[in-house]
Amino acid sequence: MRLKKSILKRTRHIRALVLDYPLRPLPDPVPAPEAAPAQDTAIPRRVYQTWEENLFGRRHLAALQAFRRQNPGLTFVLLDRAARDAYMADVWGHHPVHAVYRGARFGPMQADILRYCLLHERGGYYFDINKAVTVPLDALHAPDTTALLAHEFSECHLLPDQTILRLLPHPDRYVAQWGFGFAPGHPVLARMIAAICDYAPEFAGRRFANPKSAILQLTGPGMFTRVLRQCLQDDPDLAGRMRIHGPNFDGKGNVSLDGSDVRYLRQPPYFRARDEIILDPIAFQT
Repeated sequence: MRLKKSILKRTRHIRALVLDYPLRPLPDPVPAPEAAPAQDTAIPRRVYQTWEENLFGRRHLAALQAFRRQNPGLTFVLLDRAARDAYMADVWGHHPVHAVYRGARFGPMQADILRYCLLHERGGYYFDINKAVTVPLDALHAPDTTALLAHEFSECHLLPDQTILRLLPHPDRYVAQWGFGFAPGHPVLARMIAAICDYAPEFAGRRFANPKSAILQLTGPGMFTRVLRQCLQDDPDLAGRMRIHGPNFDGKGNVSLDGSDVRYLRQPPYFRARDEIILDPIAFQT
């Protein structure tokens, strides 16, 4: 088994050297988020993405640039780890969520927290660095839409309250948070940030056999789906200005951009971690 894994890893390296190296930065990255310009849409015309560094393989870089070209009326902002940390400290440093962010031991967990905080404050769209949609973003919702969302293919075995079943196109599926858009100050994001803060003490210092599963519960689609359902249950009128698509944006999403796996040759993937703590109790408490 070890020999097989070693051969597979070496094969990936050789393939990356041929197809993707040398790594290159996205041109003209915006180092930190700025105030969104005046506009005629509820969701600001700005797309945020984050990764640990601004270096990408040839195929991944081409896919990211194609996503940008497909949305010429939108401004794209890439935050690397330093810009991400600086934003959270500057804007959220006095909020309890910053302690959770600071104590998070996995980059995807920090990226989760960033997207909720950033879009709550600024508004706009967020997309994971390995994902995109194949149509212009503004074609997916009306100008007055305050939340653009989509379900996942993954089944959620806990159904929402009966009062909101008809408000969700696929109530048996999780709601995705790898790509979405929000107007600034949206109540779903405010509640999500509060929920992370409320539940974080239960995760701090605990060792999880499968860290990915715990992260999905605390900061990922598990908690996000729960919060969205709660918001709709408390205020069903919110649904009137939401656009919730079916799984994978009704088939218009690309959940694995060509060559995006090359980034894991430099940053180990969190889904391979086993028996680890996801939230540092010391960093979380100080």
